[in-house]
Amino acid sequence: MFVDFPTSFTWNKSSKAWAERKNRQSHPTVGRVHSVLPSAGELYYLRILLHNEHCRGKRSFAELREVNGVQNATYQETCRSLGLLQDDQEWDRAMHDAARTQMCPEMRALFVTLLEFCEPSDPTRLFESHWEAMGEDLQYKFNGGVPREVLRTMVLLDVERRLQAIGKELANMHLPEVEPRLRVQAVELDESFRTERLPMVLLQELDMETALLLKLPQRLQAVTVAGWRLIRIIG
Repeated sequence: MFVDFPTSFTWNKSSKAWAERKNRQSHPTVGRVHSVLPSAGELYYLRILLHNEHCRGKRSFAELREVNGVQNATYQETCRSLGLLQDDQEWDRAMHDAARTQMCPEMRALFVTLLEFCEPSDPTRLFESHWEAMGEDLQYKFNGGVPREVLRTMVLLDVERRLQAIGKELANMHLPEVEPRLRVQAVELDESFRTERLPMVLLQELDMETALLLKLPQRLQAVTVAGWRLIRIIG
């Protein structure tokens, strides 16, 4: 296959052609085709074909688009003729590939891209299959001390935030809703993490503000908090 070329050939940048290796290396050479987002269209489907057995022995792009003697007009049609676009397997493949080559925030961005442009048939199953890989950075952030269900909620909240940025909600994309109890736990844990990393002088200031606030009548507390927040924003 195309990805196996580096084991026997080297790429000549000047002539833009493959040349057979003169000296075989004792250790295996690994080849990798650059990642491509599904929103790239035909380029994405070409990449799928280059990772499939169908590409073996093909000598031109025209031959690559031929299936059982039928010449397809596009790489997407070719993938469909080969049965590579059934049951969301292409989106599973995209997520698995991203897990090997991209950071977790990029994986979550890719997942939202798939939801927005590719219309997977079962978004919930796709999320449940890949949320752990998408949340590895969050697990590391909290030193592995986050309960599994809370970690899943954090990933789902991040997806929710990204969807809301494009005017969508989880329900619009047929994703599970966030349980109120778990939403509160995830938000409190994240706020606690942020507070612990504030400079000591800011922590002391927050303690003083809290102490002063508790001395005020209850009806003035909300107004005072709003005023402090406004001062912080202006400052």
